[in-house]
Amino acid sequence: MQFTSQLILRHPSLKILEIRQVFLRIFAWTGAKSTQNPGISDSGNTPYNDRRINLLQKLILPVNKCRLTASWKTAAYRVRFGFQHYGADIISTSADRTLWASGNGTVVSRGFDSVVGNVVAVSYPGAINHRSGKASDLILRYFHLESIAVQVGQAVNKDTRLGIYGRTGSMNMANHLHLEADTDTKHPLFSPTVNSSSYLRGRAFGANDKTMSSPLDWLHCKTDAPDYQAYSTAGDSFIAPADKTIPNLTGKIIGGGEDLTGGDGYSTCVCEALLMENENLKRELANMRKDQGVSTIG
Repeated sequence: MQFTSQLILRHPSLKILEIRQVFLRIFAWTGAKSTQNPGISDSGNTPYNDRRINLLQKLILPVNKCRLTASWKTAAYRVRFGFQHYGADIISTSADRTLWASGNGTVVSRGFDSVVGNVVAVSYPGAINHRSGKASDLILRYFHLESIAVQVGQAVNKDTRLGIYGRTGSMNMANHLHLEADTDTKHPLFSPTVNSSSYLRGRAFGANDKTMSSPLDWLHCKTDAPDYQAYSTAGDSFIAPADKTIPNLTGKIIGGGEDLTGGDGYSTCVCEALLMENENLKRELANMRKDQGVSTIG
Protein backbone atom coordinates (compact mmCIF):
# COMPACT_ATOMS: atom_id res chain seq x y z
CA MET A 1 0.00 0.00 0.00
CA GLN A 2 1.36 3.38 -1.05
CA PHE A 3 0.85 5.07 2.29
CA THR A 4 2.66 2.33 4.25
CA SER A 5 5.54 2.11 1.76
CA GLN A 6 6.11 5.84 1.94
CA LEU A 7 6.20 5.69 5.75
CA ILE A 8 8.82 2.93 5.63
CA LEU A 9 10.95 4.75 3.05
CA ARG A 10 10.79 8.07 4.89
CA HIS A 11 11.28 6.61 8.37
CA PRO A 12 12.99 3.18 8.22
CA SER A 13 13.22 3.00 12.01
CA LEU A 14 9.46 2.49 12.26
CA LYS A 15 8.54 -1.09 13.06
CA ILE A 16 6.54 -2.95 10.43
CA LEU A 17 4.41 -4.48 13.18
CA GLU A 18 3.67 -1.01 14.53
CA ILE A 19 2.41 0.19 11.15
CA ARG A 20 0.47 -3.02 10.59
CA GLN A 21 -1.34 -2.66 13.92
CA VAL A 22 -2.36 0.89 13.10
CA PHE A 23 -3.78 -0.05 9.72
CA LEU A 24 -5.56 -3.10 11.10
CA ARG A 25 -7.37 -0.69 13.38
CA ILE A 26 -8.15 1.57 10.43
CA PHE A 27 -9.66 -1.34 8.51
CA ALA A 28 -11.76 -2.32 11.53
CA TRP A 29 -12.83 1.30 12.06
CA THR A 30 -13.81 2.12 8.49
CA GLY A 31 -15.48 -1.24 7.99
CA ALA A 32 -17.72 -0.80 11.03
CA LYS A 33 -18.64 2.83 10.72
CA SER A 34 -21.86 2.28 8.84
CA THR A 35 -23.37 0.08 11.56
CA GLN A 36 -22.28 1.85 14.72
CA ASN A 37 -24.24 4.54 16.52
CA PRO A 38 -22.59 7.65 17.93
CA GLY A 39 -21.86 7.13 21.58
CA ILE A 40 -20.32 8.38 24.76
CA SER A 41 -16.56 8.53 24.78
CA ASP A 42 -14.95 6.44 27.49
CA SER A 43 -12.02 8.77 28.05
CA GLY A 44 -12.27 12.53 28.24
CA ASN A 45 -10.23 15.52 27.16
CA THR A 46 -8.30 13.86 24.33
CA PRO A 47 -8.64 14.58 20.60
CA TYR A 48 -11.33 12.42 18.97
CA ASN A 49 -11.18 9.59 21.46
CA ASP A 50 -14.46 7.81 20.62
CA ARG A 51 -13.40 4.40 19.30
CA ARG A 52 -16.84 3.45 17.97
CA ILE A 53 -16.21 4.65 14.46
CA ASN A 54 -17.61 8.12 13.98
CA LEU A 55 -16.37 10.24 11.11
CA LEU A 56 -15.42 13.80 11.87
CA GLN A 57 -18.39 16.13 11.77
CA LYS A 58 -19.14 19.81 11.44
CA LEU A 59 -21.70 20.77 14.05
CA ILE A 60 -24.48 23.19 13.12
CA LEU A 61 -26.45 25.82 15.01
CA PRO A 62 -28.96 24.53 17.58
CA VAL A 63 -31.50 27.22 16.61
CA ASN A 64 -32.32 27.59 12.94
CA LYS A 65 -32.95 31.34 12.89
CA CYS A 66 -30.15 32.14 15.29
CA ARG A 67 -29.18 35.46 16.83
CA LEU A 68 -26.20 35.60 19.18
CA THR A 69 -26.86 38.02 22.03
CA ALA A 70 -23.77 37.39 24.17
CA SER A 71 -20.41 35.81 23.36
CA TRP A 72 -18.01 33.76 25.44
CA LYS A 73 -16.18 35.72 28.21
CA THR A 74 -16.47 39.31 26.98
CA ALA A 75 -15.29 42.09 29.28
CA ALA A 76 -18.50 44.04 28.70
CA TYR A 77 -20.62 41.15 29.95
CA ARG A 78 -18.59 40.83 33.13
CA VAL A 79 -18.86 44.55 33.81
CA ARG A 80 -22.61 44.58 33.20
CA PHE A 81 -23.58 41.46 35.15
CA GLY A 82 -20.71 41.08 37.60
CA PHE A 83 -19.68 37.56 36.59
CA GLN A 84 -17.89 35.79 33.77
CA HIS A 85 -19.89 34.39 30.87
CA TYR A 86 -18.73 30.85 30.10
CA GLY A 87 -20.87 30.26 27.05
CA ALA A 88 -22.93 31.82 24.29
CA ASP A 89 -26.45 33.22 24.62
CA ILE A 90 -28.72 32.52 21.66
CA ILE A 91 -32.27 33.45 20.72
CA SER A 92 -34.41 32.83 17.65
CA THR A 93 -35.32 35.69 15.31
CA SER A 94 -38.60 33.86 14.66
CA ALA A 95 -41.28 32.71 17.06
CA ASP A 96 -39.91 29.16 16.90
CA ARG A 97 -37.87 28.35 20.03
CA THR A 98 -37.18 24.74 19.05
CA LEU A 99 -33.76 23.50 20.07
CA TRP A 100 -32.14 20.99 17.68
CA ALA A 101 -29.16 18.70 18.14
CA SER A 102 -26.11 20.03 16.30
CA GLY A 103 -24.99 16.73 14.78
CA ASN A 104 -24.58 13.04 15.59
CA GLY A 105 -24.22 12.39 19.29
CA THR A 106 -25.66 10.91 22.47
CA VAL A 107 -27.60 12.53 25.30
CA VAL A 108 -25.46 12.02 28.40
CA SER A 109 -27.48 14.00 30.92
CA ARG A 110 -30.78 15.80 31.47
CA GLY A 111 -32.27 17.30 34.60
CA PHE A 112 -33.27 20.40 36.52
CA ASP A 113 -30.75 22.73 38.14
CA SER A 114 -31.71 25.28 40.78
CA VAL A 115 -29.69 28.05 39.09
CA VAL A 116 -29.81 27.47 35.31
CA GLY A 117 -33.05 25.51 35.09
CA ASN A 118 -33.59 22.58 32.76
CA VAL A 119 -30.30 21.20 31.43
CA VAL A 120 -29.40 18.84 28.61
CA ALA A 121 -25.84 17.67 27.85
CA VAL A 122 -24.99 15.97 24.56
CA SER A 123 -21.71 14.27 23.62
CA TYR A 124 -20.65 14.84 19.99
CA PRO A 125 -17.73 12.67 18.86
CA GLY A 126 -15.23 13.97 16.31
CA ALA A 127 -16.43 17.58 16.21
CA ILE A 128 -14.38 19.93 14.03
CA ASN A 129 -13.34 23.29 15.49
CA HIS A 130 -13.46 25.57 12.44
CA ARG A 131 -11.13 28.13 14.02
CA SER A 132 -8.33 25.76 15.02
CA GLY A 133 -8.92 23.19 12.27
CA LYS A 134 -8.65 20.41 14.85
CA ALA A 135 -11.17 17.83 15.97
CA SER A 136 -12.17 16.59 19.40
CA ASP A 137 -14.99 14.84 21.18
CA LEU A 138 -17.19 17.61 22.54
CA ILE A 139 -19.85 18.14 25.19
CA LEU A 140 -22.46 20.79 24.48
CA ARG A 141 -24.46 21.87 27.55
CA TYR A 142 -27.84 23.53 27.01
CA PHE A 143 -29.31 25.64 29.84
CA HIS A 144 -32.70 27.33 30.58
CA LEU A 145 -34.83 24.88 28.57
CA GLU A 146 -38.57 25.30 28.95
CA SER A 147 -39.07 21.65 28.08
CA ILE A 148 -36.88 18.63 27.29
CA ALA A 149 -37.75 16.17 24.51
CA VAL A 150 -34.91 13.61 24.82
CA GLN A 151 -33.81 10.93 27.25
CA VAL A 152 -30.39 9.97 28.62
CA GLY A 153 -28.69 7.47 26.33
CA GLN A 154 -30.70 8.53 23.28
CA ALA A 155 -28.77 8.80 20.01
CA VAL A 156 -29.38 12.12 18.27
CA ASN A 157 -28.68 13.74 14.93
CA LYS A 158 -29.21 17.21 13.53
CA ASP A 159 -32.91 16.47 12.98
CA THR A 160 -33.54 15.54 16.64
CA ARG A 161 -35.55 17.99 18.74
CA LEU A 162 -33.84 18.42 22.10
CA GLY A 163 -36.60 20.63 23.47
CA ILE A 164 -37.64 24.27 23.62
CA TYR A 165 -35.46 26.96 25.13
CA GLY A 166 -36.98 29.23 27.76
CA ARG A 167 -36.13 31.05 30.99
CA THR A 168 -36.05 28.35 33.66
CA GLY A 169 -33.78 28.70 36.68
CA SER A 170 -33.22 31.48 39.20
CA MET A 171 -31.35 33.96 36.98
CA ASN A 172 -34.52 35.87 36.00
CA MET A 173 -33.62 36.56 32.37
CA ALA A 174 -35.66 36.62 29.17
CA ASN A 175 -36.15 33.49 27.08
CA HIS A 176 -32.80 32.39 25.66
CA LEU A 177 -30.46 29.43 25.30
CA HIS A 178 -27.19 29.46 27.21
CA LEU A 179 -24.84 27.09 25.39
CA GLU A 180 -21.48 25.79 26.65
CA ALA A 181 -18.78 23.81 24.81
CA ASP A 182 -16.40 21.55 26.70
CA THR A 183 -13.91 18.90 25.55
CA ASP A 184 -13.91 17.24 28.99
CA THR A 185 -16.26 14.38 28.16
CA LYS A 186 -15.64 12.65 31.49
CA HIS A 187 -17.42 15.40 33.44
CA PRO A 188 -20.34 16.63 31.34
CA LEU A 189 -22.02 18.38 34.27
CA PHE A 190 -18.97 20.33 35.45
CA SER A 191 -19.63 24.00 34.69
CA PRO A 192 -17.96 27.13 36.13
CA THR A 193 -21.13 29.08 35.39
CA VAL A 194 -22.40 28.10 38.84
CA ASN A 195 -20.65 27.90 42.18
CA SER A 196 -22.91 25.42 43.91
CA SER A 197 -26.32 24.29 42.70
CA SER A 198 -28.64 21.33 42.79
CA TYR A 199 -27.66 19.53 39.58
CA LEU A 200 -24.54 20.96 37.97
CA ARG A 201 -21.10 20.55 39.52
CA GLY A 202 -19.80 24.09 39.74
CA ARG A 203 -16.74 25.93 40.99
CA ALA A 204 -17.22 24.55 44.50
CA PHE A 205 -16.52 21.10 42.99
CA GLY A 206 -13.47 22.30 41.07
CA ALA A 207 -15.16 23.17 37.77
CA ASN A 208 -13.16 25.57 35.61
CA ASP A 209 -12.91 26.66 31.98
CA LYS A 210 -9.58 24.99 31.09
CA THR A 211 -11.24 22.54 28.69
CA MET A 212 -13.90 24.97 27.49
CA SER A 213 -14.02 27.38 24.57
CA SER A 214 -16.52 29.50 22.71
CA PRO A 215 -19.36 27.36 21.31
CA LEU A 216 -19.17 29.47 18.14
CA ASP A 217 -15.72 27.96 17.49
CA TRP A 218 -17.51 24.67 16.78
CA LEU A 219 -20.73 25.75 15.05
CA HIS A 220 -21.59 26.19 11.38
CA CYS A 221 -24.65 27.72 9.74
CA LYS A 222 -26.37 25.14 7.52
CA THR A 223 -28.09 27.26 4.90
CA ASP A 224 -29.66 24.58 2.68
CA ALA A 225 -32.71 22.34 3.02
CA PRO A 226 -34.24 21.25 5.26
CA ASP A 227 -32.61 23.47 7.88
CA TYR A 228 -32.36 26.84 6.09
CA GLN A 229 -30.39 28.30 8.94
CA ALA A 230 -29.52 31.98 9.33
CA TYR A 231 -27.05 33.60 11.72
CA SER A 232 -26.87 37.14 13.04
CA THR A 233 -25.63 38.91 16.15
CA ALA A 234 -26.94 41.63 18.43
CA GLY A 235 -24.02 43.77 17.25
CA ASP A 236 -23.16 45.27 20.63
CA SER A 237 -20.27 45.08 23.08
CA PHE A 238 -21.38 41.67 24.32
CA ILE A 239 -20.39 40.18 20.94
CA ALA A 240 -16.77 39.13 20.39
CA PRO A 241 -15.38 40.31 17.03
CA ALA A 242 -14.62 36.69 16.02
CA ASP A 243 -18.30 35.80 16.44
CA LYS A 244 -19.66 38.33 13.95
CA THR A 245 -19.61 35.62 11.30
CA ILE A 246 -19.39 31.84 11.29
CA PRO A 247 -18.85 29.49 8.32
CA ASN A 248 -21.82 28.57 6.17
CA LEU A 249 -22.34 24.90 5.41
CA THR A 250 -24.32 23.03 2.79
CA GLY A 251 -24.72 19.32 2.23
CA LYS A 252 -23.29 16.73 4.62
CA ILE A 253 -22.17 17.53 8.13
CA ILE A 254 -20.34 14.21 8.45
CA GLY A 255 -16.94 14.70 6.85
CA GLY A 256 -18.05 18.22 6.06
CA GLY A 257 -19.02 17.22 2.54
CA GLU A 258 -15.33 17.29 1.65
CA ASP A 259 -12.97 14.72 0.14
CA LEU A 260 -11.23 13.40 3.24
CA THR A 261 -9.44 10.50 1.57
CA GLY A 262 -5.72 10.18 1.05
CA GLY A 263 -3.87 8.80 -1.96
CA ASP A 264 -4.60 5.19 -0.94
CA GLY A 265 -8.34 5.80 -0.63
CA TYR A 266 -8.17 5.64 3.16
CA SER A 267 -9.68 8.43 5.20
CA THR A 268 -6.97 10.85 6.29
CA CYS A 269 -9.16 11.96 9.19
CA VAL A 270 -9.37 8.37 10.46
CA CYS A 271 -5.60 7.96 10.00
CA GLU A 272 -4.98 11.19 11.86
CA ALA A 273 -7.18 10.19 14.78
CA LEU A 274 -5.50 6.83 15.21
CA LEU A 275 -1.99 8.15 14.72
CA MET A 276 -2.47 10.49 17.67
CA GLU A 277 -1.32 7.49 19.72
CA ASN A 278 2.01 7.25 17.90
CA GLU A 279 3.96 10.48 17.66
CA ASN A 280 6.40 9.13 15.07
CA LEU A 281 3.63 8.12 12.70
CA LYS A 282 1.77 11.34 13.39
CA ARG A 283 4.79 13.40 12.34
CA GLU A 284 5.25 11.30 9.24
CA LEU A 285 1.60 11.74 8.25
CA ALA A 286 1.94 15.52 8.64
CA ASN A 287 5.09 15.57 6.49
CA MET A 288 3.52 13.43 3.80
CA ARG A 289 0.41 15.59 3.67
CA LYS A 290 2.58 18.71 3.41
CA ASP A 291 4.63 17.19 0.56
CA GLN A 292 1.45 16.19 -1.25
CA GLY A 293 -0.14 19.61 -0.76
CA VAL A 294 -2.98 18.27 1.35
CA SER A 295 -4.40 20.89 3.69
CA THR A 296 -5.50 20.19 7.24
CA ILE A 297 -9.08 19.20 7.88
CA GLY A 298 -11.55 21.94 8.66
